[in-house]
Amino acid sequence: MNDPTALEKKVRFRVRDLDTMPFVFRKLMALLNKPYPSARELGQVIATDQGLSVKVLRMANSAAGGVRSQVLSVHQAVSLLGINVVRSLSFCMASYDSFFSSNDPERKGMWRHSLLTALVARDLSLSLRLGQSEEMFVAGMLHDVGHSVIIKHCPKEFARMQVLLGRGKSALECEREVLGVGHAEVGAWACDCWRMSELLCNCVRFHHDPEKAPSDYRMLATQDHIADAWALQTVDPGNFELELFQPDCLGLLKVTPEKMTELTSQGLEQLEEIERFLSS
Repeated sequence: MNDPTALEKKVRFRVRDLDTMPFVFRKLMALLNKPYPSARELGQVIATDQGLSVKVLRMANSAAGGVRSQVLSVHQAVSLLGINVVRSLSFCMASYDSFFSSNDPERKGMWRHSLLTALVARDLSLSLRLGQSEEMFVAGMLHDVGHSVIIKHCPKEFARMQVLLGRGKSALECEREVLGVGHAEVGAWACDCWRMSELLCNCVRFHHDPEKAPSDYRMLATQDHIADAWALQTVDPGNFELELFQPDCLGLLKVTPEKMTELTSQGLEQLEEIERFLSS
């Protein structure tokens, strides 16, 4: 194809229908755009999905421990665990079903990397006291969503990219040669079609090039960029593409490599705990 304009029209046409996203995911995204969603609102959304409801209730009852009365409603569970905890976990599960659910180990690996990036981005934001930590969690989960959009909606182009990849070219080189743009741009188009916030759209679009982000979102895109790099080198060191990482970003945030290693190790522990929970 190698025609970004035509590709954008194609992607926007294919993903513009919100029915391409599960109901629960769409509703969770709507709540993310509200600064202060209530426990009741979140509980009502989760209650529409039986599998999600069961897991949230199981987690709440486990956390309740010595509490005499059993947690029987999702609303009670949200009140007990906290809105941010439940919202993040629900988003993990919904995003997995929406974009990465597959028996393909590579697709599951993509979700695992996205989740670790989300955890590191959130904890980095908390560590730096920059605010918007929950938004950074979502930005981390979605930073590579363009990959899934390409796989699902541009199968012929993806097949051509796989051939080039087998010839030793990097993934981004393959994307730009075949599509004319990278997965970050494709992901941003999708996020815009799904009416996600400017913060999320810009973090997704510029997670490889944070210095190009609008000034209002540069610090946030930088957090996503660093979290992505450290998550990638932690889970799969052999694929850590040094040319994609911008060391100046560490200075911009005044964070050391040692601190990032600490946060990523912490995130990996959380990821493994979430995986155990989701598989139970």
